[in-house]
Amino acid sequence: SQPSPVHGADALRSNYEPKDLLLCDMTPLSLGVENSKGEFERIVERNTFVPTRKTARFQTEPGKAVFDAGIFQGERPVADQNLFL
Repeated sequence: SQPSPVHGADALRSNYEPKDLLLCDMTPLSLGVENSKGEFERIVERNTFVPTRKTARFQTEPGKAVFDAGIFQGERPVADQNLFL
């Protein structure tokens, strides 16, 4: 049988043997970028197992070849109310 996922605190409080543990790392909060309206656009949802790979496509304004992307962590809909990484 396969080991069951166990949260870290549960493992410390229990009688699990190391061979029975499967530790999984997750993002505690969503990761995303700020769009041109100042809104937070999630790319990686909270509780996603890491490592992970996500892609998103954004379009620049007409006449612009590049843009700066601010990366944020949080759950609020307005980007600057989340943690800027």
